[in-house]
Amino acid sequence: GQLPLHIACGFAAPFESVKLILESHPKAAKEADMDGRIPLHLAVCHYLHKVQNLHTSVFDKASPVDSLRVVRLLLEENPWAVKTKGGRKWGTPLELASNKRITNMRSILHSLMAVNDLIDCDPLSEDFADVMTYFREIGWSRGDAIALEVHQNYLHHTNFDIKGVPHLLAKFGRDDNLRAVCRIVQCMPMLFESNGHDI
Repeated sequence: GQLPLHIACGFAAPFESVKLILESHPKAAKEADMDGRIPLHLAVCHYLHKVQNLHTSVFDKASPVDSLRVVRLLLEENPWAVKTKGGRKWGTPLELASNKRITNMRSILHSLMAVNDLIDCDPLSEDFADVMTYFREIGWSRGDAIALEVHQNYLHHTNFDIKGVPHLLAKFGRDDNLRAVCRIVQCMPMLFESNGHDI
């Protein structure tokens, strides 16, 4: 069967609806349906149909921008989804997007490729820095959260300005991204110490 998140992504529910469902059941982003597809497969497939002006569904209320936001939301929750094969005929979400030579797919394809590269590269490499620069250029504010999720100690391995940590904490707090906040606290406990004593 399918979980509500699969149905929401497959029938292109509005972004806010998908976000509410995901917040109530975050693990659903990793769950496969009866065909081996995770929600990211369905979101990418729907976007393919949308940009080709193919019939999608009478329930389709999402704009192409909404579809892009849904894909990025799913990647934020489960970055490894980009590499997840969906049964025998589906391949990975990245392969689905790559197989279609459609100009309008560029935003989705670049987002998938960036997360895929982030997983594969070392936090000290230029490739890693390039991906983080790309996230900032396109205004994907949770790019830092994805990096923290994929490379749990990336703050230790980069020339990260410690003065920027409070800003990161505030940003993730505003986004209700508690997992990213916890990751920063785990990576940098020294931020919460004062003269050898916990604050």
